[in-house]
Amino acid sequence: MTEAGAAAQTGSHAETGRIRDVVYAGMVTRYVVELDGGGELQVVRQNLETSSAEALDAKGRAVLLEWRPEHQLEIDSGGETEGER
Repeated sequence: MTEAGAAAQTGSHAETGRIRDVVYAGMVTRYVVELDGGGELQVVRQNLETSSAEALDAKGRAVLLEWRPEHQLEIDSGGETEGER
């Protein structure tokens, strides 16, 4: 998760959105991101250098989410993954 406007890495999957909610839980922070294309994703980030105030200030910020294709898993409407079908 980086600031909106950053360039995505080649070969990664990327989505833009806005942080709707932030939950600081000590060792990690959970961010709920409303995607510009519809839907939402939850991002969990380890708090290595982030204070609770810094994490909570991110609410409303536009962001770029990106991940490697091998780190995604399709889940059908019944809750099964592709390998369980």
